Amino acid sequence: MKARYFKDVSILDAKVRKQQSYGWASLLDGIALLKKGTRHLIGDGQNIRIGLDNIVDSHPPRPLNTEETYKEMTINNLFERKGSYYFWDDSKISQFVDQSDHGFIHRIYLAKSKKPDKIIWNYNTTGEYTVRSGYWLLTHDPSTNIPAINPPHGSIDLKTRIWNLPIMPKLKHFLWRALSQALATTERLTTRGMRIDPSCPRCHRENESINHALFTCPFATMAWRLSDSSLIRNQLMSNDFEENISNILNFVQDTTMSDFHKLLPVWLIWRIWKARNNVVFNKFRESPSKTVLSAKAETHDWLNATQSHKKTPSPTRQIAENKIEWRNPPATYVKCNFDAGFDVQKLEATGGWIIRNHYGTPISWGSMKLAHTSNPLEAETKALLAALQQTWIRGYTQVFMEGDCQTLINLINGISFHSSLANHLEDISFWANKFASIQFGFIRRKGNKLAHVLAKYGCTYSTFYSGSGSLPIWLDRYFCNDSN
Repeated sequence: MKARYFKDVSILDAKVRKQQSYGWASLLDGIALLKKGTRHLIGDGQNIRIGLDNIVDSHPPRPLNTEETYKEMTINNLFERKGSYYFWDDSKISQFVDQSDHGFIHRIYLAKSKKPDKIIWNYNTTGEYTVRSGYWLLTHDPSTNIPAINPPHGSIDLKTRIWNLPIMPKLKHFLWRALSQALATTERLTTRGMRIDPSCPRCHRENESINHALFTCPFATMAWRLSDSSLIRNQLMSNDFEENISNILNFVQDTTMSDFHKLLPVWLIWRIWKARNNVVFNKFRESPSKTVLSAKAETHDWLNATQSHKKTPSPTRQIAENKIEWRNPPATYVKCNFDAGFDVQKLEATGGWIIRNHYGTPISWGSMKLAHTSNPLEAETKALLAALQQTWIRGYTQVFMEGDCQTLINLINGISFHSSLANHLEDISFWANKFASIQFGFIRRKGNKLAHVLAKYGCTYSTFYSGSGSLPIWLDRYFCNDSN
């Protein structure tokens, strides 16, 4: 296929061919979606064309705005080398890139280790394509005029409440389908073009609407009465299906009732529908009393199964959770705690760090203004990178790095991946490999107070602050509450 359709180019640049197969034509539709949703992650910049390849992290991603003459130019021509590192060259950016995109390009972080460029899917943090994210792009693409889609039937509020019920997933899905008018009652089937008798297969008195099948059919009415549920003691079932569902959901939230009595109506609806299907498909008529007994038995089984797994935290565990303290590193290590402060309005960030020995004595601390930052997670990542560099230049080789951002620690330890931070993570790996031994750990904010305070207040009047020896008074009072 490559030799025939895209011999000398990437598949993303493949075009329509004469006498192409239907299979290739369908692939081109998928390729068009992939091309629209992918973004090039800059490494060495040798294969990314500034005016043709998606670089800007927008919705959807797009190339940089440039003159026609420069569209084929690769983006490494915009780099400036200083020693072994690369930075953006402002003069070249001004020459080759439209002014409207200068801000975008300066927000792109260049890794110090130059690996090959990568193509990532921009609508998933892993950088990998998924059907769900592809469908989202198709339905939310601002450049495509998609006809207005009528939302499904049913109250969104009621559906949201259904998904939060403490019941089996299949019952949540069943109730959602009922609210969406997606149950195959005879009345609903006739609205879809089927030529069948719309009357109820059980009573033959009325058309079988969803509300009739579950609430107002004589069989259903008898089952509700036999259940002895206080839900219907003082009221009849309404002819409005959503009103009946709303009453059940309100009943489930009644704190004066036992769990069994609150959840029984949900299982009863399910068993009434199952009994109806027995009539339609198996020609078997179940008695209302048996339906109620089955609903009660299944409700008991569910509660027994779920309540046995509920564990009450022991007093010892609760005390441990409430007493979160900074802990000393091993004897041959120092511990560097770090944190970031992020200004959502200005998109500015600061990083703070403090290095302590195995006695818990502060050795060195500081904070610094970080480069333009788009979100809190990027701020935490840049704060860790700054802390690593400051620890390295002070000569420490066995280090325990500790921060209060669990997401970042998972990224560093390879538990998860975030495509937008790939270059930052490359640099963190580059600096981490310089140490003889290094570990990354998570601690809650209560055990990371000093780094947090340094990130918040350390650079109030400057772009860089550093100290060693005795802690200043304003920082010492936090130290007294931070260490064990």
